[in-house]
Amino acid sequence: MGISRAVMAFLYISPAADWCIKETSQKLQKVPEVRADGGKCVLSQLLAHSVLSQEAIKANMTELTVGSVDTTAVSLHFALLELARNPRVQSALRSEVTHAYRQARGQTSDILENVPLLKATIKEVLR
Repeated sequence: MGISRAVMAFLYISPAADWCIKETSQKLQKVPEVRADGGKCVLSQLLAHSVLSQEAIKANMTELTVGSVDTTAVSLHFALLELARNPRVQSALRSEVTHAYRQARGQTSDILENVPLLKATIKEVLR
């Protein structure tokens, strides 16, 4: 990634990171039971347990996101291209993810336990 692309990505991602941190912090303050267990996401847990300062969390979020743009984009592009070429697989994958999401009521960890086709697709793309 060229320096100007990296700077542009940072300038785009930085306010989004600020927003995520602010929203998650507000949710943790409003709902005591969420604060007690730290929520289900990494950001909630970091904020709830004061593992890092908010500035350190933001720095990590932006660095990981900016650094992953090019590497993720290539794999994601390949996956989407192959799914577009195979409508039957695309439909089956959509059905599997939709069904797992509904059953898990949005809990990511529960969703991931019920999506074997998605896991196989990801493994194939990364192979």
